[in-house]
Amino acid sequence: MARVLNAQEFSSLSLPEHEWIIPGFLPKPGLLMILGEPRAGKSYLALQLALCLAQGRQLLPQVGVPHVKPKKVLYFYFDKTGVLVFQDRLKSLNESGVNLSGPLYVIHPLDKMATVNINQLDSYRYFHDIITQVSPDVVVFDVLREFHNSDENESTSMKIVGDSIASLCEGLAIVLVHHTKKLEYPGRTGPVRNVEAARGSNYIVGKADSTWLIHSGYLQI
Repeated sequence: MARVLNAQEFSSLSLPEHEWIIPGFLPKPGLLMILGEPRAGKSYLALQLALCLAQGRQLLPQVGVPHVKPKKVLYFYFDKTGVLVFQDRLKSLNESGVNLSGPLYVIHPLDKMATVNINQLDSYRYFHDIITQVSPDVVVFDVLREFHNSDENESTSMKIVGDSIASLCEGLAIVLVHHTKKLEYPGRTGPVRNVEAARGSNYIVGKADSTWLIHSGYLQI
């Protein structure tokens, strides 16, 4: 039978503290979401974040994102643009002088599943085995749409997707890259709120510890 405590007893419990991967933004376990329209720069930001975490460098000092301690990062790149585009991005960064060293891991292109559905057992086991092999602190999923076949507009379906990701990454920090809905249209007034920008149901973004939105050339944190 489950134990029940009164409020005073609960407040006095000795519970483990969160480890902060990015202080104030991403705890472990925890969830950070990067949102943006197609070609807004979501993957570049996610990759920059992953490199900073792997190397223990400061990300976005101009907005006060603090220094981090080096962490092991596993990057699942499944965007429909394909692995060659991802490799070209890495080559471009390397040629421009960006340091690519550190424990940032990606799947060998010959071992990458062509299509995945994280709610099916074969896909779940595939990701589970890779996560077990690497034993990362942070797992990046880029882009969320390519990891499932569920209806993104239906909260019950997205809860199942979110639960599968949470189960795979139990105890870890998660970064989800996700598309936004159409944010500019005739008659729109007022600022865009991050939590309302995600395409489809807001179920998963509502569980995020922080959301970073790329919109109109700016990053909203």
